[in-house]
Amino acid sequence: SRMSQVRWSNELTVESRPACDSDQVSVTTAFAGIAETGTVVMLSDQTSPTTLNFLPENHIVILRESEIVSTYEDGWQRLRKQTAMSGDAISMPRTVNFITGPSRTADIAMTLYLGAHGPRRLHIILVADDGGSRQSKKGSAPAKVENDTKLWQRAMENTTRLSPPRQR
Repeated sequence: SRMSQVRWSNELTVESRPACDSDQVSVTTAFAGIAETGTVVMLSDQTSPTTLNFLPENHIVILRESEIVSTYEDGWQRLRKQTAMSGDAISMPRTVNFITGPSRTADIAMTLYLGAHGPRRLHIILVADDGGSRQSKKGSAPAKVENDTKLWQRAMENTTRLSPPRQR
């Protein structure tokens, strides 16, 4: 998994496992980012169980710039392409989650409640790709990646960045 390649600080306790009720933070990698809505696409597998997306209070998602696509349809097309390239008939993930911001609902007494069905806070870290994976043959960044990244950044400007404390 890509998370196993990260060099963590000695001051942190890092475990690679499904989330527990007592976990305060999870750090995961996104399969894709949907530029038109600022949504991250999360896939489940043995190294990235779905519990990491929903149980901890804080969810930190790492998203590579090259994994941003324009629309939901482009995200599904990318997933189908990856599945076809694997050559494995059952390589489609068990779960595909589309996450757009922290969990929120107003179903309870018509009052906005954060964290009812997932994390109260969602932080997305957008990582620029290394020169080789993002550069075209002429040395300039492909226009589609540039445009999708700008669209993603505009979508993120319109999302809530901080959430009030969870009421329990």
